[in-house]
Amino acid sequence: EKGDEIERILNKHAHALKLMDKHVSDDPDNIVCMQGTSEELDHWLSVNPEWYAVNDTLNREMCVKQDKSIRSEFFRELHQVQYDPAQCKKSVPLKLMNSGWSADFNMMSWSLTAGYLAHTPISLRARVGWHYSVLMEELPSGRKVIKDKSTSACASLDLDCYFLPVSICPRSKYLPPIPMEQFVHENFNKSQEGKVLLVAFDKEWDRQDVQSLIRTTTMRKLLARAKSFRQSRRMKPNLFYPSLLYDYIARPKQEFRIQIAAKVSELDHLKRGKCAVMHVRRGDAKIMVGWFRKYHDVSEYIEAGKPFLEKRGIKQIFLLTDSSLAIQEAESQFPQYKWIYFNRERYKADEGGFENQLPSKSPRMEATYLAATMELVKRCSVIMKSQSHLSHLMHRLMCAGRKGYDDNDYVCPDAVIIGKNDHEELVSETANSSTRNT
Repeated sequence: EKGDEIERILNKHAHALKLMDKHVSDDPDNIVCMQGTSEELDHWLSVNPEWYAVNDTLNREMCVKQDKSIRSEFFRELHQVQYDPAQCKKSVPLKLMNSGWSADFNMMSWSLTAGYLAHTPISLRARVGWHYSVLMEELPSGRKVIKDKSTSACASLDLDCYFLPVSICPRSKYLPPIPMEQFVHENFNKSQEGKVLLVAFDKEWDRQDVQSLIRTTTMRKLLARAKSFRQSRRMKPNLFYPSLLYDYIARPKQEFRIQIAAKVSELDHLKRGKCAVMHVRRGDAKIMVGWFRKYHDVSEYIEAGKPFLEKRGIKQIFLLTDSSLAIQEAESQFPQYKWIYFNRERYKADEGGFENQLPSKSPRMEATYLAATMELVKRCSVIMKSQSHLSHLMHRLMCAGRKGYDDNDYVCPDAVIIGKNDHEELVSETANSSTRNT
């Protein structure tokens, strides 16, 4: 059944793909334009991961350029497992999280890593739906269910609404997605499991003692060069490899790419190299009943980041926050800075509750704002962040440069962290109530 489905996928676009391939083979070193339907253009990009789109107009023409960086080589190695039709009989669906943008992508990157090390194509699926593709709600039992199907971004209710497929292998109607830990336990012996999780969780791809897990000589050689490359830029593995994995998973389809570009253009006055990112997390400050994260005033971020702001002469601050009150706080207390932010719906303080990141009630709109933010932060050279998955993801993407298509762009920003991990900063509702709603 899978073999027949793969053949249908390949044959459906065969003629268009042949013409597109001819275009790029005739002129591989320059920008090449090709024509086709959105579906055909998306499929061509999905099977050619070393090429990226350079135009942002929704029509039958797409212009592409070849990526010749380490990023592209890493993509190709992942792709050889994920897009190998001969391996589809082993393909396994791994379970998507419904937590937050960065936490979800962390789990996806862990799953993709485990699949690569097992030399098994994996797909990423939610049991019911992904909360950035359809509005979900959590039941008292902790199980998440669809709240309003009319909000769905597309029929599949998952990553396919926005991103190119991570694998060519068709889905099985009979295989439910399994947790990543179960996949690791079933595909590796006990002596290997620890190393697999070291690569997946800590991104230690190029450690010498894990190279026995890497099956191809080309990938081992690439990782040796990547290690030398990142060390020359004083980048730890957990700053280098996460951006590569995120970029592979988050390759947008044409329609979503255009929507992202439109949002980016709204803040096009954000000056490249002359801006700072500030991430103030307030909206889901309530961790559990009666307990909150410690409140941090915007002034704490400014005080900690001021040496870097002054050193670089920065006056523009890209303010990322889930609370409208943080914007009021920033603009009233620090009018000497130009505060730049998306004009969008936000909660006030913690009224949204924990892991409720969709104030607009539109999953597609929230996904577009987040994806655009991940592009815009790359323009800035300082980040003032909290201890959160989203802050850390932005930091890693900033290290990878504007687009990540040029190895010379890899320069990490100056960074300051406000606060500690959640469990170290829990305060009672009584102690926190005097500040969290101001």
